[in-house]
Amino acid sequence: MVKPERLKVNRKAHRERWWQYGDKRPLLYETIRGFDFVLAMTMVSKTMLPCRVPTGQVFAHKLVVFAYEDWGHFGLISSNFHWWWAFSRMNFGVQPNYSPTDFFETLPQPRALSGCECAGEDLNRLRESLMQTRSEGLTKIYNRLHIRDDKSSDIEALRESHISLDLACVRDYGWSDLDISHGFYETSQGIRFTIAPSPRREFLNRLLELNQQQYAVEEAQGLHEKHKGSPKRAMHHEAPDGQLRLGDV
Repeated sequence: MVKPERLKVNRKAHRERWWQYGDKRPLLYETIRGFDFVLAMTMVSKTMLPCRVPTGQVFAHKLVVFAYEDWGHFGLISSNFHWWWAFSRMNFGVQPNYSPTDFFETLPQPRALSGCECAGEDLNRLRESLMQTRSEGLTKIYNRLHIRDDKSSDIEALRESHISLDLACVRDYGWSDLDISHGFYETSQGIRFTIAPSPRREFLNRLLELNQQQYAVEEAQGLHEKHKGSPKRAMHHEAPDGQLRLGDV
């Protein structure tokens, strides 16, 4: 029952209007007005993968909703570039939650996402087919992706699709000199099928440099004057010797 529980809460508005949703988030629904789809992702998830879902529904408070419906942003957010950028900035002293302001808004995006668009749509088509055929959700399927001994043809196809997506990201960023190599590598999250450590550190450093350049331009334009205490730039840690530390990458 909703009413008895609402009568116990501290917020007066929730007690008096117990039949309404607790927090309406009008700005979100105004922003996505006219959208047929949005990208959504659970805040607490080791996969950190978006889904393209229809609008016209109430989104739970534990969802991150990205106000995009294009396949380009779906591809970018599904890539290893986004995953490692977010992972390297997570605070693992508490329950790791995805923070759109700290992770997505600080991620420098390519000027065009044409490669990510094609590769992202292909990935989504394959993922949907896998979930329907196996009657499994994303978590179980991606657990299989990172198991070295799972050589099922459909899982191998999923790995190839992620390789194609990451290569599309490389092209969209204009980093033709970056030689990424996918395989099974040890990480603090266990064995993962991902980009090799050396190119991984390189693209994270390049993203960080782009982020700082972008922030400097915005600061020169006075866009951060009202928020000098908490600028939206990449968080990074420095070792005692002053060297950049990008988490466990």
